[in-house]
Amino acid sequence: MNFSTATKENLEQKIEASSANRETLILDMKTKLSSHVRKINFQYVLNSSKVIISTHLFFFFKNTNHLQEVRQNLMTNLTEFEEKAKAEIALKLEAAEKNREKVIQEKIESLKKHVRVLFRFISF
Repeated sequence: MNFSTATKENLEQKIEASSANRETLILDMKTKLSSHVRKINFQYVLNSSKVIISTHLFFFFKNTNHLQEVRQNLMTNLTEFEEKAKAEIALKLEAAEKNREKVIQEKIESLKKHVRVLFRFISF
């Protein structure tokens, strides 16, 4: 073998080794990049989910507080309505009682008149 053939073969072996090493490095980098992309996508999905859940929880608690306020307002309105209704019923009962007493007095007076008329009629 001469020097140029040996050098050529040596260079070809180094090129083949370098190419194989290069292919291995490229494959390794592709694997790492793919894994990194999956990890980033997972983190993005996870962060997006956290934001969505946080937003839903915020509105849930906001709505819960609003519902509690509405419920409290309804109870207050109901209590006020009951008090007004009781007062109105009491006034109407009082008015009805006065009217009943008036009607009774009128009937008593009417009966007295009839009795007087009867006594006058009998007295003759």
